[in-house]
Amino acid sequence: MRMKTLIIKKIIKKILSKKIYNFLYKLKILFFKKRLNLIGNYKTYSEALKNSNGYHELEILSKVEDAIIRTIEEENIWERDGFIFQNPQPQLEIVKIIKSLTNKNLSIVDFGGGLGTLYFNNRELFKSVDRYYVIEQNNFVVSGENISKKYKLPIKFKKSLDEIEFIPDLIIFSSVLQYIPNLEEVLIKANKIAPQRIVIDRTCYSKKSQMKWHVQLSECYYEKTISYPIRPLNKNYMLNLLNNYKVKKKWHNDFDVDIPIHEGLLLEKLSNK
Repeated sequence: MRMKTLIIKKIIKKILSKKIYNFLYKLKILFFKKRLNLIGNYKTYSEALKNSNGYHELEILSKVEDAIIRTIEEENIWERDGFIFQNPQPQLEIVKIIKSLTNKNLSIVDFGGGLGTLYFNNRELFKSVDRYYVIEQNNFVVSGENISKKYKLPIKFKKSLDEIEFIPDLIIFSSVLQYIPNLEEVLIKANKIAPQRIVIDRTCYSKKSQMKWHVQLSECYYEKTISYPIRPLNKNYMLNLLNNYKVKKKWHNDFDVDIPIHEGLLLEKLSNK
């Protein structure tokens, strides 16, 4: 399918003049960008939460549970945001980074990692990982521990970075920082723990200096519309909280939306820290 699409694009490009093709391409980028469905403009997380049904909806946990169990019990499938896919999994930058770090004693903390999506989608990769901990809200921690116990899996679930009693090699923040009200507390703690590397993936940013809360609507993911607070981050503000680190790499995942802009970052600890 992808090859056919490329051939069609080449044919169209030959038929149209270069100027017309470039003009139409720019129009497509301008008007057909992938967007998050955001409503409202709130000063605080509490205000946004009052106007949403929140991440605590049982339907979210139930959908993710079913998807994770399928990835454990069945072969050649993978999960993202509670959805099952059977087509080949895309080569994510975050997976490439972890592959480059893999060693027998590697330890990872996956903050906001759901029920272990990254782990279960890449079990072969994590066979040599010594410790894999997921930090999540209480209902996910309870479910995760039950699944881990049932299937005898070497993955642990905790409620806070305060429960991590070792210095991990890597802390992952994937699609989570824009949703939490205690951003400063979490990043200051991560900076203090001082892992060798931090990956911040699938995170949305705003060019505005003042970060504001909105409500994100997810209308097609679940049986009913789910809504939850979201706050696009000011990247410089975020990085100032992680002042023990420097940005080593940036990327954008193909499946991420364009508005607000999403970006992935690899941070490495400064040598003098």
